[in-house]
Amino acid sequence: MFKKVKSFMFNKVYGKISAIAGAAVAFGICVTPAIAGSLDTFSAAPVSTPPPAINIADWKGPYAGLSGSYSEHSIDHNYDDTVSFGYSANGLSGGIVAGYNFQTGNIVYGLEASHSLGSETGSGLCDGGTVPTCGGTGSLPTITFDHVTSLKGRVGFANGDFLHYGTVGLSKAEVTVSDTLQPATVSRTHDGYSVGLGTEWMATDRLSVDLGYEFMQFEGIGYPLVTTPDTIEFQSSRISASVKFHF
Repeated sequence: MFKKVKSFMFNKVYGKISAIAGAAVAFGICVTPAIAGSLDTFSAAPVSTPPPAINIADWKGPYAGLSGSYSEHSIDHNYDDTVSFGYSANGLSGGIVAGYNFQTGNIVYGLEASHSLGSETGSGLCDGGTVPTCGGTGSLPTITFDHVTSLKGRVGFANGDFLHYGTVGLSKAEVTVSDTLQPATVSRTHDGYSVGLGTEWMATDRLSVDLGYEFMQFEGIGYPLVTTPDTIEFQSSRISASVKFHF
């Protein structure tokens, strides 16, 4: 009797264990492909790559070149220390430019000197038949800008082959004034300051093209055209283009 009971209980327990094992095997068969598919999907996900870095031109070192410019000058002429009248001068000029750049990453800074000469001229008139009225023989001045020299600091941001920059500096203008009603001809040198901005393109490893704008303010100086010297001061606006060779 005891043996029968033992055999019965063994068969019952064994049957349950077999059923549980079979269910586990079936679950594993069903779940494994799903997990494998999930792993395949995960491993196949695209990997984002950063955009390629932009190459920055090498601006550091010395350079020199040729420049051409167009300038407009606004003149304030004080006649005989009594009457002020204004006129303008404009024209083309050519010259040379030289400088040195330092570079730290995208930041480029340095010094640049320029010298230009040309025939930028203008005339004014102040006599008994005009307003304002100049006493005596009146004034008929012709002003000529012989030379303009500048020394300025440059700071810019390099982006690829381009350099966008600003400038601040000092300028000198050599000016000749002739007055046919005096008559007299006097030359003077005016000191001033300048501010500007521009863009330069590194066309090759050694050659660049520069386009810039510059504003200059010059001091007033006495011109002994009459007994009491006339005082002349002026402002200048200049657009220039230059080709530079980098050493």
